[in-house]
Amino acid sequence: MLIAPINIGKNVITGAGSVVNKNIPDNSKAIGSPIKILKSDQKKGKKIGNS
Repeated sequence: MLIAPINIGKNVITGAGSVVNKNIPDNSKAIGSPIKILKSDQKKGKKIGNS
C-alpha cells in the first residue's frame, strides 16, 4: 500500500504487504508496516540482491 505523495527510487526491493509512507532512495531494500529501509547503497550505485 502506498500513502502518497512519495517517491520510490530505481532498483528498489520492497517486502510484500509493506506500507510505504516515505520516500525510498535508489538501490534500497525496505520492508515493514510502516516501511523501514534495511539497506541502501545510494553512494556507490551498485545493484543489491542476489546478482
